[in-house]
Amino acid sequence: ERLCELSRQAHVEVSWDEGMFLPHSVAELQEACVEVDGVMVLRLCDEQARWGEFDDIETFLMQESLPFRRYSEGDYSCSPELVYSYPGLGRKSIVTNLDRQPVIIAADVEQVLGKLAQATTPGSTIRRATLFSVVRQAGRQLRELLPETIPPLAPFTVSSVQALPASTESGRHHRRAK
Repeated sequence: ERLCELSRQAHVEVSWDEGMFLPHSVAELQEACVEVDGVMVLRLCDEQARWGEFDDIETFLMQESLPFRRYSEGDYSCSPELVYSYPGLGRKSIVTNLDRQPVIIAADVEQVLGKLAQATTPGSTIRRATLFSVVRQAGRQLRELLPETIPPLAPFTVSSVQALPASTESGRHHRRAK
């Protein structure tokens, strides 16, 4: 019931332009669930969420060790991001593009590519064993630049104690026009 209260206070919607979602019961939370990637989740959205965040809802979910994902669209002052929290993993944030794909800093990739280029320059006197070591190290560094794989959300279920899990989407100040 705390999730119902927090949802009402946050003025969230369950779908863009459908009006505020004002749940008062577990049944209303369950009825609002939608299928995402074959899993029933409670999707909350708000195009006017401050900084694209649902602070109270996210804090509650983390305190109760309940997993969630939040996608916030960017605007002129900040980039889009995917925030997620799972028990045991903590809260993580990934900067994304508008297609929700992770953004990797080009300078970091260029640094690794520079090391590879230096080691593989024709006429280089680098030994074969050293070259293989450089290539393995470059591969390891490139993998480290990628975000970790995000676990799938479990189906939304409600017991007398807790609710699992939530997926939230918000715009930062204003939702991107479709």
